[in-house]
Amino acid sequence: FVSTAESFPACIVISDMTIPGAPMVFVNQEFCRTTGYAKEEATGRNCRFLQGPDTEPEAIQVIRNTLSKGQDCHVKLTNYRKNGEMFQNLLSMKPVFDADGIYRYVIGVQFEIKEDQNLKQRLVQLDKLLRLLPSKLNLRSKASARAKGAMAVNVSGEANQMITNKEKILQQSKQMEVQEQNHNRPKALVAASGEIPMANLNLDNTIFAFTKIIWLNCPTDIMQGIAMDPVSKELFEKFVSVSSVVYRHHFEFVCQFFQIATAPGQQEQVKLIRKFHMKRNKNSVFYCTSTEINYGSLNQMNWGPVFQEMTQKAQASTAMLASEVLPKFLNSKLGFALINKIRQRELSGQQSALKTVACGLDKNAESFWLDMFRTLSETVSIGMVISDMTVPGIPLVYINEGFKVVTGYGKEKIGCSCRFLQGKETESYLNDEIMAALQQSESLLVKLHNYKANGQKFQCLLALHPVFGPNGEYKYQIGLQLDMVMSADITRQLLEMERLIRYMPHSITGENTEDVIRIIPSDTLGDGTLFPFVGVDPSEVRGAAPASTGGGMGGGAFGGGGGFGGSMMGGGGGGFGAPAPMAGMGGAAPAGQGAEVMQQGKEVVTKKGKGKDQYGRAFGKKQKAAMLEFTKTLWLQDATTSLRNLLQLEVAQQAFLGFLKTEYSEAQLEFFLEAQKLEAMDPVSQAKAAPAVYQMFISAGGKGIGQQERTTATQQMWDYVNAAGGNAVDSQTAMLKIREEAETTLKMLAFDAFPRFVKSKHCQNVLSALQQSGNGKQIEGMLNQVDNTAPQDADDWLNIFVSTAESFPACIVISDMTIPGAPMVFVNQEFCRTTGYAKEEATGRNCRFLQGPDTEPEAIQVIRNTLSKGQDCHVKLTNYRKNGEMFQNLLSMKPVFDADGIYRYVIGVQFEIKEDQNLKQRLVQLDKLLRLLPSKLNLRSKASARAKGAMAVNVSGEANQMITNKEKILQQSKQMEVQEQNHNRPKALVAASGEIPMANLNLDNTIFAFTKIIWLNCPTDIMQGIAMDPVSKELFEKFVSVSSVVYRHHFEFVCQFFQIATAPGQQEQVKLIRKFHMKRNKNSVFYCTSTEINYGSLNQMNWGPVFQEMTQKAQASTAMLASEVLPKFLNSKLGFALINKIRQRELSGQQSALKTVACGLDKNAESFWLDMFRTLSETVSIGMVISDMTVPGIPLVYINEGFKVVTGYGKEKIGCSCRFLQGKETESYLNDEIMAALQQSESLLVKLHNYKANGQKFQCLLAL
Repeated sequence: FVSTAESFPACIVISDMTIPGAPMVFVNQEFCRTTGYAKEEATGRNCRFLQGPDTEPEAIQVIRNTLSKGQDCHVKLTNYRKNGEMFQNLLSMKPVFDADGIYRYVIGVQFEIKEDQNLKQRLVQLDKLLRLLPSKLNLRSKASARAKGAMAVNVSGEANQMITNKEKILQQSKQMEVQEQNHNRPKALVAASGEIPMANLNLDNTIFAFTKIIWLNCPTDIMQGIAMDPVSKELFEKFVSVSSVVYRHHFEFVCQFFQIATAPGQQEQVKLIRKFHMKRNKNSVFYCTSTEINYGSLNQMNWGPVFQEMTQKAQASTAMLASEVLPKFLNSKLGFALINKIRQRELSGQQSALKTVACGLDKNAESFWLDMFRTLSETVSIGMVISDMTVPGIPLVYINEGFKVVTGYGKEKIGCSCRFLQGKETESYLNDEIMAALQQSESLLVKLHNYKANGQKFQCLLALHPVFGPNGEYKYQIGLQLDMVMSADITRQLLEMERLIRYMPHSITGENTEDVIRIIPSDTLGDGTLFPFVGVDPSEVRGAAPASTGGGMGGGAFGGGGGFGGSMMGGGGGGFGAPAPMAGMGGAAPAGQGAEVMQQGKEVVTKKGKGKDQYGRAFGKKQKAAMLEFTKTLWLQDATTSLRNLLQLEVAQQAFLGFLKTEYSEAQLEFFLEAQKLEAMDPVSQAKAAPAVYQMFISAGGKGIGQQERTTATQQMWDYVNAAGGNAVDSQTAMLKIREEAETTLKMLAFDAFPRFVKSKHCQNVLSALQQSGNGKQIEGMLNQVDNTAPQDADDWLNIFVSTAESFPACIVISDMTIPGAPMVFVNQEFCRTTGYAKEEATGRNCRFLQGPDTEPEAIQVIRNTLSKGQDCHVKLTNYRKNGEMFQNLLSMKPVFDADGIYRYVIGVQFEIKEDQNLKQRLVQLDKLLRLLPSKLNLRSKASARAKGAMAVNVSGEANQMITNKEKILQQSKQMEVQEQNHNRPKALVAASGEIPMANLNLDNTIFAFTKIIWLNCPTDIMQGIAMDPVSKELFEKFVSVSSVVYRHHFEFVCQFFQIATAPGQQEQVKLIRKFHMKRNKNSVFYCTSTEINYGSLNQMNWGPVFQEMTQKAQASTAMLASEVLPKFLNSKLGFALINKIRQRELSGQQSALKTVACGLDKNAESFWLDMFRTLSETVSIGMVISDMTVPGIPLVYINEGFKVVTGYGKEKIGCSCRFLQGKETESYLNDEIMAALQQSESLLVKLHNYKANGQKFQCLLAL
């Protein structure tokens, strides 16, 4: 035929109806001359490319209607040449069927209408030509064409069910093709590429994508399946363990619940419930339920109500994990790995509650991909159909149940084209867009009027999603439909459509570049902007980090803190009472030094292993600020000699006794004077008198300190000491003990009491008496020397005390309460000998590291209670040496206040209790030593210490409001520091690094993080602000334009709505509404509302109801964007850029509805960071407080309103530690965990019993 048609004087084109899109396979020379297109430009295309703006819609409709029915077509219309020139065309099209009735070709004859005298003649010739064209051939088509024709859309409009047997029909046609020989038919210019068999394709990516969509359509069921499947559970545990401690606890709880729920029989269930609850805070049930458990009577427990509560809480936890965590998990590498593992199990024949989309399907069948699509589509509630682009007429090959819900048409329409949805008011220009997308194998989102099976017109939101074969051939077009009617379900349906568009691959294998980038996870957390949450030993990355302590943020929260942490011998808590950490007085160590000290701690070996304490926990970081270098001083030697000489005078003895009565027991001086008398006696008299002095002063009973609060074991020991009868000693032994004790007593009096005596009126009385006798000059000079060289401040006092304490036969440790964590700044040699730890292993640490599993909780509680009040502490408890060996310790701790009442030091005396014959004697000696220790100094502290002490938590428990003026107080202390000169005080081994002024810091990242949290607490308001702010709008548009066409339309609509809503006056609003609606499908209002617009009578339109509907839809769209898109945007680089831009505008003084956390704050103020925290905390509904770790006692420096809602306590508690939350049933072992986290500057999540302001006990979930 083409051989003849080439020379026809009319334009002849031929389209092959068995090729997808029915392209032209031939055009003759006359066509090329008339249109200006060359053959190669025209063949392979649909004739629609000749249409243009003025092509008549009614003519196009005639073409569609006739050719879809296989009828002749004859129509006049406007077409365009290649150069853009219009011409009038009389188009005739003749359908041609083969001998089997297969619609094979359409012959088109184009006739250019020129109004001249030959028009009639030429039209008559055209008519004759058309009558010669055949309608039916007596020839059959080739087997492959017959197969496609058999499946093609029927011209009658009836469904062609043959499409459902496509694979079988194609297989038969291939067999017949071999038998047929026909060499005279036209050959394709390009040989058809061989189609790769389905069995040879790798569809792992597609299986992952389809399965992910299915799982996200029933997330709660999937979460339950994951919790009950060992392999899935392991991978999900890995995910939550590096993403969130809250999620981790809830997932562990859900797993444990299902383990219980599926246990065989009630007895086994109760056994498991009891087992899990026995673990207390080491088990996630503890964190996710609120059942009150009496651990002392578990055997009498009624576990029925417990299981009921667990059931309710497990449902809530599962729902939370399903909505918040599962989507992230499935976007992660671990999610991809899980679906792959499940698929491998299916292929090996294993059964599982979790299934992939491919489960039960034949992976070798040619219909494998289509079978998976069918499975996927039936999990979707919106309409979902698929058309085969390789079959003439593009028949539907599957229709899901959702399509029937939307349109009323069901699977009976398989084999038809989608034209049955069209009707009288279906927009032809939108049909053209759909046709173009189908022909060009493009995606599309469009809204048009369609008609349901019952004849009802509806607005159909249609999405097209093309799918290509492994060689890039155009295989399928997926259609998604939903009814754009305002309903409670519309947002969910829109999100479902968006999820399908986002996750469905465009290729059969899911392996093309675009699919891999869009669908296959590339990071661990399912969010490329986040980093895994992992536990790292800070010593490995930042040297020795400052330890922090305190009573904990929850039940003692930030409370009594640090110090000896519960005990010089390893008690767990309260530290030196209220005072506790300050952040790093000593600054950072030089490179390597902190890590070197830390390494020494790691080399410690106990029964729990290398570098572990008796609980198996890693040893804490060193407190560098506590590593003090104590200078040896001659002053103490001079003072001791001076006091010894002075006490030769009777007047001085009486005056010193009088002075001691005001502060100490004068018995210590009386003992020394008696010892001096013994030294002056002859040997015989001395031997007679010595045993009596020994019995009176050394062997006599004692009672120790801290009698206001003691454990039973401590009191029993002193009762034993004071029982009748003392050990008899010979005179030689008695004299030796007297001399030792006298020397110690003299040194203690010389360094502490003597300097104060020199400044007292008692000393002035001595001088007056001596001057009257004429013997005062030498003594006065000596006393002046003592006064002038005596300690000038509390730090000097400490320097002198350690010179004495180094040689004490008892274990002496000293903690400085103005250093964070109140660490030990000194331990003597006896401490090292008793515990096995070297000085460098002990100093800088809290004494809690001596604690172990058998350390008595009641002893720890005594330590907490007494030291938090600044009272003496005296308690017997169990501690552990470096080698893991236990020993009994009598711990005495003496709080020391300076002249301003600042809690400066705690002196700890450790006494190892050995049950031998010398125990009584040694305890009496201890009692005498304790009585010599001072409680108050007459010396002030250095200005910096005074400043911190002024802000410290009050030992009375009352709020210290001075903390609110921290910056001012510290500034004043720096000025005073300059004026104070004292070169004899202890020096830090490492020079304190100057704190960088806040004004010199770059806080952009913090401002971004804080602002993001605030914005996510009010997302709808923020979305509105973004839509109304030009800079914000531009960045958000960039984000949605590359992420989702659905989101893009809804954001554009929201922006346009607010433009209308804020227009000045109703007239301007109507003008804008009309303008936007005039754009029809080129405008997002069109996609997001369902108002019926009559474009022929816009001037008569009542725009009031239109605006009302826009308002409702804009609220729904804003809410959807706020919940689904804003969090993703703020996790992107564009979100970071937006907050930075807004911050720059604030700094330049520009006003904006959107604000950062720093808006209105002074960025140069030292309180800038804290001010931002205050702003942030007040946007949070839960309790949120902050404590200053640089101030003794760790006072609360801010309390938000949420804390008052939770606890009943408000801002009046600023300046207190959180110990006020503790009560009778607050768990001490949890307080220990809180203390350890504070000391080690670690995060923590724990649940414990606390008490509200009204006395009500409650379960507090605390995060540090």
